[in-house]
Parts: sequence; C-alpha cells; structure tokens
Amino acid sequence: MGSEPDAVAIRCDDVSRRYGRRWVVRHVSLTFEAGTTTALVGHNGAGKSTLLAMMAGKLRPDDGEITVLGRSLSAGLSASTRRALGLLLHEPWVYPELTGTENLAFFAGLYGRTRQTDIAATMASVGLDLAAGRRARTYSRGMTQRLALARLMVQDAQIWLLDEPMTGLDASGRELVVERLQAARAAGRCVVVVTHAPNLLESALDRVITLDSGKVVR
Repeated sequence: MGSEPDAVAIRCDDVSRRYGRRWVVRHVSLTFEAGTTTALVGHNGAGKSTLLAMMAGKLRPDDGEITVLGRSLSAGLSASTRRALGLLLHEPWVYPELTGTENLAFFAGLYGRTRQTDIAATMASVGLDLAAGRRARTYSRGMTQRLALARLMVQDAQIWLLDEPMTGLDASGRELVVERLQAARAAGRCVVVVTHAPNLLESALDRVITLDSGKVVR
C-alpha cells in the first residue's frame, strides 16, 4: 500500500507503557496500513502483547498517542472504533454454553451483521460445520480458536488484531489461519499479528517488526 493518509489504519506516536517501574514498551512509533499484514515478534516480555493491547484500546499508554482510523484512543474507544476493531487476544471470547452457531449469531447481531452474514457458511469455512450444533464448552482448544476466528469474520471489522492465533491448532488449522489472513489482506483489512513463529505465516505477511525490551529493533 502507499503512504496516503487514509491508508493508515493505526498510528503509534512515541508510545510507552510501564508496569510499576519497569517500562515494557518504550518510545514505539509505527504505522499500520489498510491491506497489509504485519507480524510483531520478539522474546517473551519484549512488549508485543502489551503493544497490541494498547492498539486494541485495552490498555492506555503512559506516554505517546495511538490513533485508529484517524481517531485518538486517548479518550477511550468510540462506538465506531469498537466496531472497526476485530480482536483475537488470549481470551477467545466465546460463550461456552452456546452452540457454535449461536455464538456466531450472537456476535453477528451485536455488530449489526445479521442480514449480511451466512452463519452456516462461516462455520464451514473454518472447518466447524459438523460441530456447529454442539455447545462451545465441548470444543477442543483448537476448535475454540477456530470459532474465535469465525467471530472475527462475522464482525467484518476493518482491523484485525491477533495474539498468537496459531495456539492449539494442528497443521490444517494453521493453514486455515494463513488462508483467512490472506483473504483479510485481499479485502483491504489491516492485520497485526503477535507470533513466535512468523515462518508459519510467511505467505500472509508483508513485514515483520521485532521488539526487544519494549523497543523496535528491526
């Protein structure tokens, strides 16, 4: 993508965050554009998940500013910004007592997508068509991760923020994630992925950003 102002989905300007006296993110300035997929990599404690959580509006920077689609997050998430952000963080955010289909129908309705979304087709696209009528509490970790990915798809968000989306997935599940990320990029979404294994996502990535001790080093 080019550098046109409206292509920038997320902008981090000199962003820092600390826990107690320890700075976990330090002076990070980055832009993430529509139609691109970026991996954030680094060792445990490098600041990847903290940076992602700040871009999601789950944490506030101690210094600096983050803007999403041109709107600053300093005053919190607006309704439009919340709809624009599709999150797959450490918690899958699915309801265990609902079936897979009921989960997707709930989230589709929550984001006003009920009429535009074919729930059955979405379940099939993540390989859960045969488990669609089962309660989510009976799902394996990998199946739950697939359902969480389907939740992103029915939300139809402009920005996807994912933290270790390969967790619990077998080879076919990992291939599915790559396919979905490629489709999201082709649809013009901005995708940011925290991962310890960027090689597994290589065909879906436009760039890899390495963090160390809270700083961008590459």
